[in-house]
Amino acid sequence: MENNQRHNDKAKQEQEHVDVVNGMKQGHGRIPKFLVFVYTFLGIWAVAYALGATPLDERETLAAGVSVEAGKGLAGSCLACHGADLSGGLGPSLIGTIGQLGEEEFENVMRNGRNTMPALGADWSEDQMGSMIEYLKTLE
Repeated sequence: MENNQRHNDKAKQEQEHVDVVNGMKQGHGRIPKFLVFVYTFLGIWAVAYALGATPLDERETLAAGVSVEAGKGLAGSCLACHGADLSGGLGPSLIGTIGQLGEEEFENVMRNGRNTMPALGADWSEDQMGSMIEYLKTLE
């Protein structure tokens, strides 16, 4: 009898947690224990990640130090005007530019612009400028 009473109480509780909307039963039951665990874990992970993450401005950049590879990455801004292989397009060819202008004049053009050439390297570091120069030397 007591077991039957418990069953009736449980059925009554389940009925209290059900709404009928457009002929469909919608329950308001408990969140499954597995999802409670998952949400708790994600919350703890998010807080730990936020506290331990390095700010973007303190991360190493591609152009840390002078390297041909970093210069190759920076040369992506040149492609629109100087062509996909830097052999010329709207702007002149960059192949042999370091030999023609010299490193100092090239840096001056990159930092200050010239004619229709914008000052793309105005905010570049010395390492970034050096990387671009080293990359262009490989194209000669």
